[in-house]
Amino acid sequence: MLATIKHAIGLLVITLAATSTAAYGTSSPLGVWMEPAGRAAVEITDCDGKLCGRLVWFQDTKNNFACNLQIIGDVRPVAGGKRDGGWVVDPDKDPNKKYDVEITPLSDQTLKVMGYAGMKFLSETLVFTRASDDLEKCAESVSRAPAATGPNQERHSAGLSDAAEWVLAFLAVGLLACHLVLNTNRRKSISVLVFGLALLVLPLMLILLGSSRPLVRLSSLVTCVFVYGVSLFVVLSEAFMRFGGAAALTRWRGEKWVKELDYVYLAVGSLGALLAINRLGAVGEKLILSDVYGPVILVSAFIIRVIKTRAEISEWHRH
Repeated sequence: MLATIKHAIGLLVITLAATSTAAYGTSSPLGVWMEPAGRAAVEITDCDGKLCGRLVWFQDTKNNFACNLQIIGDVRPVAGGKRDGGWVVDPDKDPNKKYDVEITPLSDQTLKVMGYAGMKFLSETLVFTRASDDLEKCAESVSRAPAATGPNQERHSAGLSDAAEWVLAFLAVGLLACHLVLNTNRRKSISVLVFGLALLVLPLMLILLGSSRPLVRLSSLVTCVFVYGVSLFVVLSEAFMRFGGAAALTRWRGEKWVKELDYVYLAVGSLGALLAINRLGAVGEKLILSDVYGPVILVSAFIIRVIKTRAEISEWHRH
């Protein structure tokens, strides 16, 4: 793609720069907005109650082949007059790669656009200005319907069926029951461990496979996080209790390794909290894929803390 398009669209995506806080206006974000360099304009429209944006003007008419290209979508209203939870793409790099975007009107003539990837402190904030009314668009008939939202978007949403979600949940509960209730010998423990590892990897694979889809079903994410948490608990418990993991750590770190789990718990939990807090305003009927990163990391921290408590009660470090 030409350098001009790369510059215009690149201004919308994330870079590693600190953001500043501005006073939020209550004006409408709808309309045609000029990017800061004045080389391209984006028209933001209402798409089924969410915001979407298309390129509708270029300073260099040689770039008109990209006219009507949708680069913003699924931006939802959140608290404080902001719109968040949406996505922005950079077709010059990867048209299938979607980044997070937050849009906030500062006044009737200015619009704050913040691109980020999960964590808002790794972002860039740009201020767009409203284009003049006589701006001639690169195409007279600009479609108001989003290319990646609405009914078409529903067909491309990642998620499990209701039956698959229930099956996964019951498998996780069954795995936990086998671990806690059955007095297994080593051979049976191997079966439990292998099954636990398979069930641990499965939800992560489902999340990875859904990475090309802009939206993911909330119930599918909850199911995957639950199955992941249960499986992680069983796998770690089996490894420590029946396969010499606790004894190996005691030989390496001494009995203090149990207390040292607190450092791991705090580090992982802090990272998960950062990611989760950044996504609180975007929770809705559907979530974008990055919404699951925080919960998965928080669940990992919680399981580490549970394992520490169980190790202290059962005195794994003294066996």
